[in-house]
Amino acid sequence: MTEAEGSTEAAVWVPLRDIRDTAVLSPPAADATHMLDRSKAMLTATR
Repeated sequence: MTEAEGSTEAAVWVPLRDIRDTAVLSPPAADATHMLDRSKAMLTATR
């Protein structure tokens, strides 16, 4: 996502469960999504 003259008009909230392809996210958002996925996997594996 980019900002044009202070506008965030194009911003859209997407629930995490609806994100299928992290390529559409900004690099920081994609990294955060991957970290959450790894955390969930680790918690599941340790139970």
